[in-house]
Formats: sequence, C-alpha cells, structure tokens
Amino acid sequence: MICSMLRRGLAIGALLCLMVVGTGSAAFAADLDGPSLSFVRLGLKPETSEVRITSADGSGSQVIVGGGLHAGVLPYPFSDLAWTPDGSKVVFSGARESLHREPVPRRQWLYVSDREAGTIQAIPGTRGARSPVMAPDGRTIAFVRVKHGFWRRADGKRRQWYRTSLWLVAIDGSELRRIRPWRSEGGENPESFSPDGRTLLIMRGQGHVVAINKRGRELGVVARGAWDPVYSPDGSAIALIRLGEESERPEVEVDLFVMNVDGSGETQLTETPGWELSPSWDPSGQRIAFQRRLNDESVLLGMDFGDSILQINADGTCSSRIFSSPGAGAAYVHPTWRPGPGREAGPIVC
Repeated sequence: MICSMLRRGLAIGALLCLMVVGTGSAAFAADLDGPSLSFVRLGLKPETSEVRITSADGSGSQVIVGGGLHAGVLPYPFSDLAWTPDGSKVVFSGARESLHREPVPRRQWLYVSDREAGTIQAIPGTRGARSPVMAPDGRTIAFVRVKHGFWRRADGKRRQWYRTSLWLVAIDGSELRRIRPWRSEGGENPESFSPDGRTLLIMRGQGHVVAINKRGRELGVVARGAWDPVYSPDGSAIALIRLGEESERPEVEVDLFVMNVDGSGETQLTETPGWELSPSWDPSGQRIAFQRRLNDESVLLGMDFGDSILQINADGTCSSRIFSSPGAGAAYVHPTWRPGPGREAGPIVC
C-alpha cells in the first residue's frame, strides 16, 4: 500500500496555559491580497521545515512559520495544515527539533499561528498530536494523538510500539475529549469536516473512508480503497485519492478523483505515472490544489513527500503546476487553500 497510508497508520499532560513561542513581525510578512495557498516546504541543504503562503499562481511566496533548525517551532511534515474559516490563524503540528526524521511524539504539540497578532502558541493538552482538522465553527479542532514506547522480544531485541486515538479540542485548549478508542494497528486519521460541522470524515487503516459525528459514532463507510478525502466548500462533493486505472506503465499510479457526497458520479481528474496526494478545494469550490510525487530518486521524496504542487479545475480541466522541485533539494507537501471572504480563486483559465 502507498507510503502515505503507512506513515499515517504508524503516525503518531495538558499545559496549564498557552505557551507563547514567538512574537513580532519579523516572522510574518505582509498578507497577500486575494486568493492564497499555504503549504509546507522542506529543504535539505540547508535543512529547513517551514510553512509558506503564496498567491494562486505561485508568486509572492512568504515564510510564515518555521525555517532552519534554530528557527524555533518547526512544522511536522507528515501532518496537514488547518486554517480558521476567516483565514486569520493556521494550526499545525510542530516541535523544536529536526522533523525530516521521525520525532519523539511527546515533543510534538499543536500550535496556532495568529497572523494578526504575530504569535505562535501551543494548544494545551495536545502533546503527541498531529493531523489537525478545523471545524466550520472556527473553534473546534479534531486531531490524532500518538503514544509511543518500547518492548523487548524474547530474543532481547527492543521494538517500538505506537497507539493512536482521535480527539477534539477547542483552539484555546479547553473542551479536550477523546472521541475514538485507542488503536494499536491500522489507526484512524481525521480528514475533513462537512460544511455544517455535523460530520467528520476519517481514514481508517489501509483505505477505508468513514463518516463519524462529533461524539465519535460511526455514520457509515463513504468509500473503500481511497485516501485523503475532503469535502467541497458547499458540501456537495468529496475530492479523494485512489489507485488509478490499470495501464501499460509499470509504475503505481495514485490519482485524484471527485465524487458526489452520496458516492455517485465519481470522476477521475488526473492520470499520471506518479502519486497525487493531499487535495484541497479553493474557497470557490471550482479548483483543487494537490501535491504530486514523480521523482523516486529524491531522498526527501523517498519519505513520501511531493516534488511539485499543482492545481486543476474540479471538472478535470486546465491542470497547471504552481511549484516544482525536480531535484532532491526541496519538497512540497500539504497544499491548503487559505479560506475567508475575498479569497475565492475561481476556475483556472486554460
């Protein structure tokens, strides 16, 4: 099965107050006007991990979180970004250490970058957290918590174990509660809230998309053999990733699909000799950004990172590249459109 599922399947004490990690305008460049896209950029020489934001065509890229190894909190590259509905704050999983390699879960927290206040704060109670998903109320966050430890086999060799569970928390750290049981294998990952906030899509094991409510009760299986599901802004459709149709090419093809929310009308939007991952609808619901991995020679890409970010209309037309890194020096992951009034990108003009 594809590496994105493997790393999610293995993915991995409350604070008394919010920890203010950094302030000041130096880390926060002037906001972009109009449609904008955020993403995580990784570099090897020098080693960097940073959240960037750019205009819809890839121009005006700015670092808003992270940087080099001494930049403070660094975004964890195996975890999505989550914006508040007004686009004023972005939530991410991070830690104060190199995140190109698997970090110790207890060192990770969810952080809130407030672009207006110029601060980065840890969310109390989220030690070991990753994969934040913001609810439409702009306050509730779903996330997966990871526990990690070691055990010794009969031959004396030490092996690691991981357990994961799904939680909800308010953005200020209050109302923390677990909504799904701890799992030692397969795991579950939160993916997308419906626009009315009543339903949360989660991914279970090796490709089951399941709908649950905020209490954690299962509402039904939405898709099988699919990953990275995300609701369209109006809730009428779901973008997701599937294995592409069989072809004469030897490569495994993982492509972008769109289907109606009831599972009907599924349409394949891409067909490439590579992997598409992490779809994100723009606020207008007319275009989708996603990452692509084609270069199997890259050290970074071997860790399941993308070598480019692209966008495509929701009907499969006008695919275009926003960023590309054909060598091994950089990778781009988790493209996420910034929401809010006036940030609708609309359809791509071919």
